[in-house]
Amino acid sequence: MSGFESVEREDFDDGEAGIEWLRASGFQFPGVPFPHRSSRLHYFHSKGFTAMLFMVVERFKDRRLTAERFRRNGRMLPEDVTYDASWMVLDGGRCFQVMEAPDQDTLMTWVRRWDDIVDFEVVPVLTSQQYWASKEQSA
Repeated sequence: MSGFESVEREDFDDGEAGIEWLRASGFQFPGVPFPHRSSRLHYFHSKGFTAMLFMVVERFKDRRLTAERFRRNGRMLPEDVTYDASWMVLDGGRCFQVMEAPDQDTLMTWVRRWDDIVDFEVVPVLTSQQYWASKEQSA
């Protein structure tokens, strides 16, 4: 048995319910190793802090304004928020990003810097490895 056969539908709660379930089970949010990790995030983890992963979906209200602001100001990330990777849809209307932050409130500081020209969907996520390890810890 691979472990997948016994998974129930409620095991896939998303958002805050899923995070609360993980916290209640004693799961710690470890930093996730990405080969292109920034030195700032390396410093963050070296001080003993852990980060949560987020899948962020951006829908651009105005691509021209978004591109201009990005060229002028960069990502405008708070000190303890890290961009890991992103993917654009072919028409350029949406971007899917993996971000790391100590918590969702900290990530929302970044969202507020852009939400006048970008709509955001923020979903707390785990890597598959983290998810299945958390199931083994709670079993």
